[in-house]
Amino acid sequence: MTIPIGKREYESGQATVLVVAAMSIFLLGAVGLAIDGSHLYAQRQMAQSAADAAAQAGILSLFDGTAGMGSHTAGTAFTCGTGDTATPCQYAQSINGFGTASDTVSVDFPDAATVGISTSSLSATDPVNIIRVTVQRQVATTLIRFLGPSTATITARGTAAIVEIPSAIPIIVTHTGLPTKGGTLSFNGNPTIVITGGPPKSIQVNSSNAGAIDTTSCGNAFVDLSKAGPKGTGANFGNSGGPPSPCFGFNFGVGKYQQPASGITDPLAGVPVPTTTGLISNPPTQTKAFGVNGCAAAAGCTMYGPGLYPSGITVQNQNALFAPGLYYISSGGFNMNSNSTATMATGVAADPQHPEIGTAGMVVFNSGTGNNDIFNFTANAGASSPGIVLHGPPDDSIWAGILFYEDPTSAGGSHTGLPGGNPGHQVWGGGTLSLTGTIYINRRSGITSSTYQALTLGGGGGSNTTLTGEIIVNTLSLGGNGNINMNLSSVTRLVRQVALVQ
Repeated sequence: MTIPIGKREYESGQATVLVVAAMSIFLLGAVGLAIDGSHLYAQRQMAQSAADAAAQAGILSLFDGTAGMGSHTAGTAFTCGTGDTATPCQYAQSINGFGTASDTVSVDFPDAATVGISTSSLSATDPVNIIRVTVQRQVATTLIRFLGPSTATITARGTAAIVEIPSAIPIIVTHTGLPTKGGTLSFNGNPTIVITGGPPKSIQVNSSNAGAIDTTSCGNAFVDLSKAGPKGTGANFGNSGGPPSPCFGFNFGVGKYQQPASGITDPLAGVPVPTTTGLISNPPTQTKAFGVNGCAAAAGCTMYGPGLYPSGITVQNQNALFAPGLYYISSGGFNMNSNSTATMATGVAADPQHPEIGTAGMVVFNSGTGNNDIFNFTANAGASSPGIVLHGPPDDSIWAGILFYEDPTSAGGSHTGLPGGNPGHQVWGGGTLSLTGTIYINRRSGITSSTYQALTLGGGGGSNTTLTGEIIVNTLSLGGNGNINMNLSSVTRLVRQVALVQ
């Protein structure tokens, strides 16, 4: 059969139309995919930021013990309602903009296995230690709707937890009360602070105040961290507030001044507060001749024993020996005055009430709240040989190496409110002052700009003030005209912190 020529000419061009139509659909899909894909990706990123922020804010409210779940119960899953006051809801809906009718914000509290982390890494002291926030949004499509759905659902999840991680302990100036206090770290005189060893960060100031470090006399101080850090080549100085650059002379080595720097929570918050149970009240002193129980003074020594001291301990014009154990000071303070020396007694059995302290150390706990209820080392203390050489308990004991322990629950006394210019606890070295152990003067709660615990650590000209350990205090003043040498350990402890885990 022969097809007429005219018929073939009539049908020519149909393939071209089909190709053009197909290409148009393809191009429409490609352009739509590019436009809608970019839009959905941007929405997904915003949703992820909102979910992460909401999860972190929610876990921080649990970490701080505030009423962060509003009318909901922590540990029970819920969906955020309109105007929901729960912290994660506010952060997702109000602060990050996911509160429209097309948005859904839900909160749940999964277990460690669901999240894919180790249970051992979570804080055991928090009954609810994981929170997950899921953010969803219905997003209208544009060109792609001609070929597919008119809407697409984007979903993002953020998971945060209260974890316990090993952390080395630097010098921590812990004041973070509201309002945050200025001058939580200050310098007086012309001190030179030399820090050797320890963790990657030697000093951390937690206050977010713009004047967290007092700059009044800051220019007269010199901070040498060039031999600090795990490798002894330098370490960091962290400051959550201000000033933005160091106001003191410095040598950081490979370290640096970090501002702003995240605060470090109290790593010894779990150390128990001593009690008077079983302690001997006003234990009698003993006279020891030169060479007996470590007495290094030709004139002889007075040996103190562990127990309860209702009127405090004052050493003046005296060579003191301290037997190992717990010294509970309920009033009167712990005072090293002029012409005093003090060393640890040797050859003495461990404190039967607290054998964990061992036979070579002591814990001095101060619970008094009066004007004179402080740790007080005057400038003339330790001026003669052998000076003042005291040692705390082992780092792995229940007292975590604390040598001087101020009651962290103390609510009164001049050394917490500092009226009338009282500088609080004072540890000055006019001669040889060598302390091995942690100085822990750290009110744990209820801290404000006028209620806190303070320490002044200083050295006189020609003195040798050496601390082998850590300083954990609400506020710290470093002063004097001599060198303050600190040998920090790299001991790690489990520190309770907030972290985004997924």
